Amino acid sequence: LAIKGATTELEAEAQELQRIGYGPYGDFFAAYAKANARDWTGAKKDLLDKLVSKDVFGSYPPMRSRINSLLAKCYGGVGDVERQRTAIDAAVRDDPNNLLARMTWISGLVAQGEVDSAIAEYRNMAATEAVVRPELARLLIERNASLDPSQRDWREATQLLDQIDRDDIVRGDPESSTAVVLRARMWTLQGLGDEAAKLLAAARAKRRHDPGAVFVWIASAESQASKRDFEGALETLKDA
Repeated sequence: LAIKGATTELEAEAQELQRIGYGPYGDFFAAYAKANARDWTGAKKDLLDKLVSKDVFGSYPPMRSRINSLLAKCYGGVGDVERQRTAIDAAVRDDPNNLLARMTWISGLVAQGEVDSAIAEYRNMAATEAVVRPELARLLIERNASLDPSQRDWREATQLLDQIDRDDIVRGDPESSTAVVLRARMWTLQGLGDEAAKLLAAARAKRRHDPGAVFVWIASAESQASKRDFEGALETLKDA
């Protein structure tokens, strides 16, 4: 319920936890319900006053990590970037296996311009966590884009996209929009713009009624606009 963004149902579950004697857990999920309702200030206050200040989960690092992850979300919601980073650092320190916290922390590295460090972190995770592979591929592609063409090395990105294709087949979603858009971006940077356009057009034809594939249409329109086919780009966007 918490991850799905529930509010009223989650509040009811929190009250039940408090009723049966699991007060701290009830307080956590009550704060989560407020965060899901975008009441960042209220959620933050509850976490700090009821859990953090009393060190309720002092001997249970995984739960401390979840609290700090939620705190980071709240700080982000109110625009307190420094405290957000501090909370994420604490969440990762308490539980390095907290995937959401680690990914948020790595996103912070990217925002700070530490792309190489972010790539290194994602590489450490990519062998076992398929969910990070698309973002690692994207960073590798964009890092190559920033280099002189003579210095670009596409081998790792290509291997990673091939792995993402295999992941998609296992999930029952062959040629997912994410993989298609990333591969088209890479091919365009490699000077294979026509092949990239054909790849995107084929994906649009297959996923015409798939609202989750909107990024394929956007990438197609960007490809057309780059060739100064502005009318075609507008038509593609209208068709999305």
